[in-house]
Amino acid sequence: MRLEALVDEAEARVVLELAQARATIAQQALEGRAKDARLALLQADQESMTSLLVHDLRAPLASMRANLDWVKDELPKDFDAEVLEALAEARQVTDRLAGMIGDLLNISRLEGGLMPLARDAQPCAAMVEAVHRQLLAPAHDRRVTVECEVEDVVLEADHGLLMRALENLAGSALRYTPSGGRLRLEAKRVGPELVFAVRHDGSPISAEVRASLFEKYVQAGSTQDHRRAGWGLGLYFCKLCVDAHGGRLDVVDVEGWATSFEVRLPFNRVEEGER
Repeated sequence: MRLEALVDEAEARVVLELAQARATIAQQALEGRAKDARLALLQADQESMTSLLVHDLRAPLASMRANLDWVKDELPKDFDAEVLEALAEARQVTDRLAGMIGDLLNISRLEGGLMPLARDAQPCAAMVEAVHRQLLAPAHDRRVTVECEVEDVVLEADHGLLMRALENLAGSALRYTPSGGRLRLEAKRVGPELVFAVRHDGSPISAEVRASLFEKYVQAGSTQDHRRAGWGLGLYFCKLCVDAHGGRLDVVDVEGWATSFEVRLPFNRVEEGER
């Protein structure tokens, strides 16, 4: 009888423990669902606030750009050169801000997986040459030489996203290229990959900075470089764009260049073609 009592007691204890475990699991599942619901609500609120912020910023910025264009058109061509230069610089800054505002909205969509890619055949040479043309005027003002070497291949990609990524990389490189320096844009096939490269001879990026370079709100410059190039979202946005295309973005060491950014995309999405 003593043995039977012990067995019954052990069975009762096991049943009780199983019931307690089921109750704990059920409670944890309930708390997990509640947490997921709160996170979903917070994400929705964040996306809503981002959209409102972008909308509120775009309107006054558009007015500012229009007024700058009007002032430029009204001034005589032989007006004070320093004033015209300051006006042109202000206009460039508004263009940069417009791009950054668009990036802010796209970052929110890319992070949430809410931005499907509009893939289409894109001539790589035309894309890089377009970025090259955008750099010529600001590079001339800073006495920076901009080189361009491209192969004529066609990539199936989202034109808007990939162009913004290339523009961000090139614009960042120009800001960190010293006066009288060199900057180079490349697009070529390397084995099974298509490689877009932006290289410059400014200050190299240290190993410790590289480790977090593509994270959110991280600046590209060193701690000794006090120039503020933006909100620290440019390279993060570039990485999101490249990741969305199934590629990767890296800082690599290339002989003859202090800093080299390379975008590598799988070549199975690329076809040889003519412009």
